[in-house]
Amino acid sequence: MYFDDPYTRKLFEWSVFQAKQAQSVPAVNFLVQSDQYILELAAPGFAQEDFVIEWKSGALRVAARQSAQQALRSREAQFLHREFAYDQFERVFALPMQDIVASQLSASYEAGVLRIYLPKQKPSPPELPQSVDWKE
Repeated sequence: MYFDDPYTRKLFEWSVFQAKQAQSVPAVNFLVQSDQYILELAAPGFAQEDFVIEWKSGALRVAARQSAQQALRSREAQFLHREFAYDQFERVFALPMQDIVASQLSASYEAGVLRIYLPKQKPSPPELPQSVDWKE
């Protein structure tokens, strides 16, 4: 029987507390490119309008709450086992980088992955030496 198999039995040994804790926040990737930072959150089951993304004083807040219709749809079936489900979550990231252009933040949501793009300031050109005029 499936539940007696030693290879699959461990799948069902989590306590309710551990399962809730594992489901509370999505996994994150943080990437850096020459012109921007990208924050990726694995958040399946949401619609784009479910997300709230805010920037304030070097902190990025990402929150999501499933719409009532989506939450109802997900409750129509009973699960034998469930390891992922994000009805709602909130994460705050302290991003101390001084080169983020907050006014140009953008986001996309595709295939269950939320991507937040944090553009970097363009480096200022090196200051060239100025000639000094002589007083007469």
